[in-house]
Amino acid sequence: MGMASGTGKKYLKIEGLTASAGLGHQQMNLKSILAYAYDRGLIPIIPEFHLAGMHNAGKAVFSDLSDYYDYSRLTIKGAPFPVALHGTRGAGGGG
Repeated sequence: MGMASGTGKKYLKIEGLTASAGLGHQQMNLKSILAYAYDRGLIPIIPEFHLAGMHNAGKAVFSDLSDYYDYSRLTIKGAPFPVALHGTRGAGGGG
């Protein structure tokens, strides 16, 4: 885990996330990342999660879970919450 800054905004970057797991497990990881970033006033950089093949017809998938979540509509406590995808800043956020 590390923090990056650039334009006055502070970002949370999760490093070393290599565990292979099912969608439900990775969704909980995502929620934990979002909660941690929110509590600290940081913009999370959403990592790619490794979805295990045993949960996906034998095929491992790497995904930022944007197939399941529309990050541009993400809100927390009724307010838009911006995120960055795949290490690119400025993606997502909005209500």
